[in-house]
Amino acid sequence: MKAWIYRLVCGGFLLTSGCQGMRHSMSVRNLPQTQKHLYYLLKDSLLQGGIKKWRSNPRIRLVGSYSSQEVLMVRQAIKTINQHLKEIHLQYAESPEAANVKIFFSSAHKYRDLLKRHPSLRSAVRSLPRQRGVCFLGTEQGVISQALIVVFDRQSAWAKREAVEHELMHMLGFSHVWRRDSILAEGEARSRRLSELDLAALRQFYTARFAQGMSQDELITALKAGP
Repeated sequence: MKAWIYRLVCGGFLLTSGCQGMRHSMSVRNLPQTQKHLYYLLKDSLLQGGIKKWRSNPRIRLVGSYSSQEVLMVRQAIKTINQHLKEIHLQYAESPEAANVKIFFSSAHKYRDLLKRHPSLRSAVRSLPRQRGVCFLGTEQGVISQALIVVFDRQSAWAKREAVEHELMHMLGFSHVWRRDSILAEGEARSRRLSELDLAALRQFYTARFAQGMSQDELITALKAGP
């Protein structure tokens, strides 16, 4: 009898979850392309407790060893992204102590050794050497307050520039997507620069309509209201 009740309850839960998933899929499918892209950029955050975003201006600084060319890459990426942000603006910090976003250009080998000394980050070692960079976020109740970005330095200039833009988008709260024309697509086939859809997502997301901690239903309702 208990087993039968368990199957009935679990079956009902799965049926309800499946119907809800279908309803969400139908709602997203009918969205315009720009809103649909923003939804998928935020989908992973929804699965991890809700949307995450900055309330204050991220203050960015390179730390460790870096070249003047790498400083220029970061400054250019900041300038490009700021042209499409409304609620906040990225700033280049005057000193490492004033920064809440630190960018570290490092070899994958040094990065792997660094992570091995921190048990909570060991899982990230398994992602190497497929990635060109990685971003770790510090969040509290959906608010991003700090970030650490590592860009691997043993790659071409264009690959490092792409990695900087890619990781800065993660720093702003966006996840990977399957679209190959996005800077946030996974793998080698992704766009080498921020696409028009990526820039449209920046313009939409950092507005009052999208709050940290939003649920999937709340996000879809906000997206239906238009850009």
